[in-house]
Formats: sequence, structure tokens, C-alpha cells
Amino acid sequence: MIKKILDEKIFNFLFFLSLLLPVFLVTGPFLPDLIIGLNSLYFIYFIFSKKIKINFSNIYIRLFIFWIVVILLSSTLSSYPFHSYESSFLYIRFFLSACMISIFIIKNKKFINYSFYILLILLIILSSDAIFQYIFEYNIIGIPKYNDLRVSSFFAEELKLGSYLVRLFPYLIAMYLFINKYKEIKPNLKIIFIFILISISIFLAGERAAIAYLFIILFVTFLSFNYKKVMLFSSAVFLGLYLLISLLDSSSIQRNFSYTYNQIKASDEKIMIFSTQHETIYKSAFEMFKHNIFFGVGPKNFRKLCSEDKYNFKTDFDKSFKGCQTHPHNFYLQLLAETGILSFIIFSIYYFKSLISLFKLVYNSVLKKINNNNLILLYLYLGFFINFFPLVPTGNLFNNWLSVIMFLPLGLYIYLFNKSVFLNNVR
Repeated sequence: MIKKILDEKIFNFLFFLSLLLPVFLVTGPFLPDLIIGLNSLYFIYFIFSKKIKINFSNIYIRLFIFWIVVILLSSTLSSYPFHSYESSFLYIRFFLSACMISIFIIKNKKFINYSFYILLILLIILSSDAIFQYIFEYNIIGIPKYNDLRVSSFFAEELKLGSYLVRLFPYLIAMYLFINKYKEIKPNLKIIFIFILISISIFLAGERAAIAYLFIILFVTFLSFNYKKVMLFSSAVFLGLYLLISLLDSSSIQRNFSYTYNQIKASDEKIMIFSTQHETIYKSAFEMFKHNIFFGVGPKNFRKLCSEDKYNFKTDFDKSFKGCQTHPHNFYLQLLAETGILSFIIFSIYYFKSLISLFKLVYNSVLKKINNNNLILLYLYLGFFINFFPLVPTGNLFNNWLSVIMFLPLGLYIYLFNKSVFLNNVR
């Protein structure tokens, strides 16, 4: 009896903390990572205590376990194993936490309702605060702009507001569709206002990759719903505001266009890959891969080895930038350099599976052969597509804060396919 009461209290406590994960992400990596760790431990306890069987015959679960084994082996064989284990040893916790969140949803469908409204309120606050900071040079609690060309709201000197908003935007839409899946989805002024508010804030945050992702979201949304005139009107309003801000404030044009052009065309003789610095980092990463094809140099070890002469490239025309950074700034080059070809192939299989599923769902939505359940999947796949998009500079794949964001929608995805993950009913 006491054990049952204690289990219920722990379950409810973690249920509540998991709802607040997006809020805690604004505070930094510590609290979200603590919740992920607690969720993963409780999930292990939960499946044993409730005798829940995991479907290890599921090819995607097998591939993920194999991928975890590969990155652990990569760390073990590396020159700095203990440093590398910091990233690889407990990386499985993000998947286990997502499984626990799926169980929260199975036990109480209201988890998604609560999550939706918490995230919605949070994104509205952050977006409104970003606009306030843009106008007044400081946010509502006095945090100043740390960059003349970008706003950051409550993230302060960490300029990742755009990444945060755009990575969670598809998840917000997926949850909205989930809680309204038995209703006809009709756009209204509130939805249009929220779309425009978040879109403008992503633009003001000045992260060029986030702005590119935003246009992908808007384009897919335009294709996926029958209300083309409303979507066209919303897009026109956003683009109008975008152009107005650009005309009134030339710094946005400078950041998004002039600065980008100058980075890519750094010399008269050669076009760079994103920038001279990115190109040298990518060269260093690829050279690392060529010397360590199967298992790489170990997760988190790029920073340890990039200063070695054989990996340390400099820009061809002025030698001003070195290819030594904390990580390669591209997930796929990071996988090649730090974990090798096997890890890269497994990761790519997941990505292209999501990509194919996304294209099929978008195609069916254009033909109007799609229901609300499939629209939920469409936006979950769209989130995966954006989070792991290979053709733009990225953060560190093994970064705790970024991993929490990327794995957060996986809980809902696992819930939708829980019968292929759990062999018996979750009680």
C-alpha cells in the first residue's frame, strides 16, 4: 500500500516536471537535463515493476541500440575515452525519457493538453518579449540586447531564441492538432495572430538557419491545409511586416543578406561554404574522418584533436581562421569525424525515413487525402526534418540543451506508435 502511494507520488511529480520542460529550457541546460535523467531512471524502474515488455524486434529500436553501442565503442577506442564518455555514456537517457513521456500520455491524455497550453503561453511570452526588446533595447525585466543585430529575450547573452522558437513550433502545431483531432481545423484570428507573432520573433532573433526553417514550416503549412486563402493572407501579412521592419531597420538586411553574402563570397576567387570559418572547420572534420573511418575520434573529442597539425586547416586566402572549434558545426560531419561511418549511416537511415514519410504526408495533404491523425504525424516529421537538417550550420549534436529540444516531440511520436514499441498494455 505504501509502495503504491509512493509510486503514485513519484509518477505525478515527474509528470508535472515533464510538463515544465520547455520552461526549464529557458533557464539553461541543468534543470532540463536533471528531469531527463529522473525520467529515464523512473522509466527503467517502471517497465520492470509493471512487467512491460519492449519490442526489441522493432527495427528502429534495434538500430538505435546499435547506434548507442557504436558511439560507446567510439569513445572507448578514442584517445580521450573518459572525456568522450561524458557525451556518449548516458546519451540513451534522452530516448528513455521520451518513452516515459509516452507513458505519461498513455496514462493521462491530458498531458498533451497541459503541454500545449504551457508551451503556447511560453512562446507567446517569449515572442512578445522579443518584440519589446527589439523596440526598447531591453526586455520586460531589463535584460539588454547583447547584439545590435539580434534579440534574445530571456536567453540574455545566449543568442538562441530563434532556434528555440522554430524547433518547438512544429511540436506546438502537432499538439494543437492532437487535442483537436476530432474537430474540423479552421483557422481563426487567434491562430493567425500567434503564427505571425512567433514568425516575427524568429525573424528578429536573427538566426539565419531559424529563418530558413520558418519559411519551410510556412510553406508546408500552406500546402497541408485547405484554407489556402487564409494561409496566403497570413503569409502576406508576415512578409509585409518582414519587409517593413527591413526598410525601417537596415540592420536586419545587413545581418540576413549583406553579412551572409560577404561570408560566402569572402574573396574574389572563391565561394565559401557558408563562411571561411565554416569551411575550415568542415575541412578539419572531414580530415578527422579520413583518418578514423569506422569509429571516428570519439564524441566530444573534436575539440581535443583539431589543433593537431594534420587536422588544423586555415583559410586559403588569408590564413586568418583556423578549423579548431568545440565541434564541427554540422551534425553529419560531426558524426563522421567523432563517431565514424557506421554511426553516420544509422543516423542517416532515421533521417531519410522521416524525410520520405514527410514527403508522402505532404503529397497526400495536397491531394486532400489526409486526416487529422496524419497531420499530427506530418508536423512531428517536419520537426525531425528541421532539427536534423543536414545542409545548414548546426550546434553540437551531443549538447544536452539541444538534445532535450530535439527529443521532446519523440514522446508524442512513441505514443502514437506505442503498440509497436510496447508489447503489452501499459497499466
